[in-house]
Amino acid sequence: PPTGSVAELLKKDKTFKIINNKLNKFIDTDKIYRSYINCFFPKENPYFHIDKDKGTTVLYYANLEKYELDEGGETQFLLEEIKGVRPVPGRIVLFDSNILHKATSFRSKNRYTVAFKYD
Repeated sequence: PPTGSVAELLKKDKTFKIINNKLNKFIDTDKIYRSYINCFFPKENPYFHIDKDKGTTVLYYANLEKYELDEGGETQFLLEEIKGVRPVPGRIVLFDSNILHKATSFRSKNRYTVAFKYD
């Protein structure tokens, strides 16, 4: 079953323009097929998934508060073992869309990311 909430992000939105313009140094931003804001509520338990067989996923960690280690909220990647990326505010992570991954929620607050999906 689905977890979290999603709000689509349009190309005309200021947030889209700012982040997408920064990404054009690293990726062909003309190949975008979707962008949206994810919100996971405290103590939700999202599932591992892949985004697409081919392409690149970009996550921007949009929470403003200082990151607290015991709060959780990392993105976990299943490689040889599970590796996590901490959701430090302002951090951007790029990865192959076919890597099995999942969000983890914070203990006591909402967790926000802005996701960009490219072919």
